[in-house]
Amino acid sequence: MVIRVSPNAQGLIAKSFLKKFEPILGKESKTFFESLTWFLPKTIRVNTLKASEQSIVRFLQNSNSKFEKIEFLDHAFFVSSNFEVISKSLEHELGLIQIMSASAMIPVIALDPKVNETVLDLTAAPGNKTIMLAQFMGNQGLLIANESDEVRLKRMRIHLLKNGVTNCLLTHQDGIQFDVGLKFDKILLDAPCSSDGEINKTINQLKDWSQEKVIKFQELQKQLMVHAFDLLKPGGELVYSTCTFSPEENEDIVQFLLDSKKDAHTVSIKLKGLKGTLPLEQYNGKRYSFEVRNCLRIWPYKHNLEGFFVGKIKKSE
Repeated sequence: MVIRVSPNAQGLIAKSFLKKFEPILGKESKTFFESLTWFLPKTIRVNTLKASEQSIVRFLQNSNSKFEKIEFLDHAFFVSSNFEVISKSLEHELGLIQIMSASAMIPVIALDPKVNETVLDLTAAPGNKTIMLAQFMGNQGLLIANESDEVRLKRMRIHLLKNGVTNCLLTHQDGIQFDVGLKFDKILLDAPCSSDGEINKTINQLKDWSQEKVIKFQELQKQLMVHAFDLLKPGGELVYSTCTFSPEENEDIVQFLLDSKKDAHTVSIKLKGLKGTLPLEQYNGKRYSFEVRNCLRIWPYKHNLEGFFVGKIKKSE
């Protein structure tokens, strides 16, 4: 079900944003702009480090919440009523459940870390994806969560402890220069971005949208992407993700890596129960290589989920 806010909210969207995306999406742009004012479904994930899915289903039933299992995500549910009760519950305070968007769970699903692998979350705060990584790893192997902001790092430490993560080492380094003397089997780079895919949380965010901000993030993302790839073992895999719609921060970054590193190759992302949208084939007069088409885009008007971009890259053996 789609819930819409006042149509006047569309007047808060920066004209420069409308001007940018209208030619990109063509006849679909009107629906896209409308979707930016929708209230999207709330979602939770069972923290299997501390609770079983069966016990959380009982909790949801006892809270008289309307909920539905998410087909393309294990241990996750859409919640359509009494969400405030859930967010203030003891179960949430104790870390038995995580509140995070369904889209934000996809990068970890795509990376699919295994027990006893060496895994890096390069730009980790606030830590929800780090907790998911630990769940996939069964709290085994080595998980390193890096964060350059000291305040966010301290908050993340508390968050991980509350959620029962025990296989994680926290580091405080600039992601562009990150070095602990290790190479990794899997790396998650959920990159800092302009975050316009999250504007459903607060439509006011688009009032301050600017192309200058996009370009600023693009330069950082290029450096992070190349360095993250260099940290992989031969045969290792990297997932790059953002919560922005801008091609400069998505397809451009994957193409930049493919052009920079001849041993980099994209991997197709398939999620049972979710048919994602292919990335753009071209933008701003530039055609992307066929390999970029292995990446995945999530649009609110097509999937009723927050906007997200996910790309998976493998380093040659």
